[in-house]
Amino acid sequence: IAMRNVSSMVEFRFKNNGDKSVKVKHIVFSVEGCALVGAFNVDFSNADNILCTPQDGAVADTAVLQVENPTAIASGSEALFYVAVAPFKAQSGSAISFDLTLENENGVESHCTKSQQLASTTSFVSGKCKTIVLNFDAEITKIEVETGELPSMGSEVALFKTRIMCYNVR
Repeated sequence: IAMRNVSSMVEFRFKNNGDKSVKVKHIVFSVEGCALVGAFNVDFSNADNILCTPQDGAVADTAVLQVENPTAIASGSEALFYVAVAPFKAQSGSAISFDLTLENENGVESHCTKSQQLASTTSFVSGKCKTIVLNFDAEITKIEVETGELPSMGSEVALFKTRIMCYNVR
């Protein structure tokens, strides 16, 4: 039996360009017109990419990451967060959106939202990890989707609690 990765990974690189440390407690991520989590049909017949087709009504365009025991991200530093999603292709001009719950040095929570259109079509492929950079300076100032992929989904992504349910595997 050959084992294959069904999910794609998103690495969020949170860059704190602000003048104070901050904790990221919650990340809500969505891409317009793309099913990110839910119940999918999986086709292993394509050797290069496992095609996940959504089951009607059983998917969502929003992925959520609850960060347990968040560590403060110092000014000028960055932190990495990972979320498993279904493979998808985001078209040029599609809106990519974030809603972050942050905590400042005094323990006060705030929400930070940002939405912007993608400059080009980009694919999130089965078994691959793509990086999205969130530049932060009292708010998210810019979202960058890196064009390349990380070489593999290794041990750094072994402890995920996010699930993508897959049914009707062929």
